[in-house]
Amino acid sequence: MPNAPEVKFKDKLVNNLDEKNTQDQWTPEELQETNEELEEQNTSLESPEATDKPEEPELDENGKPRRKLNKKAYMCGIVLLLMFFAIAIYRTHTNGFGMIVQTVESYTYNVETLETPASFTINLDNLESNSGVSVYNDGDCSIEVSSVEKADDGYLVTFMATPKYDFFQNYALLVSATQEEYQIVSDGTAHLAILKAELTGSYGDETFTATQGESNDIGTLFTYTIPVQETTGEVSLTFNGLRKMNWNLK
Repeated sequence: MPNAPEVKFKDKLVNNLDEKNTQDQWTPEELQETNEELEEQNTSLESPEATDKPEEPELDENGKPRRKLNKKAYMCGIVLLLMFFAIAIYRTHTNGFGMIVQTVESYTYNVETLETPASFTINLDNLESNSGVSVYNDGDCSIEVSSVEKADDGYLVTFMATPKYDFFQNYALLVSATQEEYQIVSDGTAHLAILKAELTGSYGDETFTATQGESNDIGTLFTYTIPVQETTGEVSLTFNGLRKMNWNLK
């Protein structure tokens, strides 16, 4: 029969073995966490050369590296191109009538002398108030007073004629005191707007005929001088023989 010291020793040995077995039994969760930690350690131990290895360039059909598209530069190029076209279209539309007049070879050109007089009045008390006075308006074309200025021999009256033309320059209409005239020259066709209409007027009991002045080369601006020296009152004026010009694309 074993003595007491031997029993105590055996019990202690069994307890130690049980404790060791308990420590050696890991749960699946603990094993997974341990594996993840080991993987992280292995990743951190990888060489920098392996992780920082540059990407292989993409090759084209000829075996040459493809150039990477700079999206920012590409978008800037598109914006600049759109701005260029917008400016070109705006200038074409703004100067469209002048372009039609200057390229008459592509258009048929007809002139009609209007039989109906165009009458209006100007105010000498306030010369600036005459700006915008309507002289002629048929719904398509119009003429109005641009300015009235005192001159040595009377008053210089400047008129502005507004034409009608479509955006694509298929046709144009203009009513003006001028008539566009063309002449074939060695390097093409020359054109010039010649004043044709007569401007008559009256101040009080006096009547007069205004003196023709100048015009631009497309007939949209022109001047007449009225021989009135007074500085007050109103002057009645009448245009006779206004020209209506018509350009149509051939």
